[in-house]
Amino acid sequence: MNGQTLSDIPAGQFVHFEITARLGADRTGTWTLSVTIPGQPPMRYANLPFGSPQFQRLTWVGFISNANADTVFYVDNLQLAREVN
Repeated sequence: MNGQTLSDIPAGQFVHFEITARLGADRTGTWTLSVTIPGQPPMRYANLPFGSPQFQRLTWVGFISNANADTVFYVDNLQLAREVN
């Protein structure tokens, strides 16, 4: 995040990611990331700033890699949910 490594992710294991953020008129400008690696306690990173202060609405979800070699992602159980308070 911003050039800083938050965690090393082991190759060959499924890892659980959970991202939460308030969007729209109630947005806070930050989001939270929880990473759970099997056999380890969850790592939680809170108050991460949005990439842009104008971000209000999710219109695209994708998976990218900055690797310099061929890379494969296996995605399972992808869920997008809207919570209304």
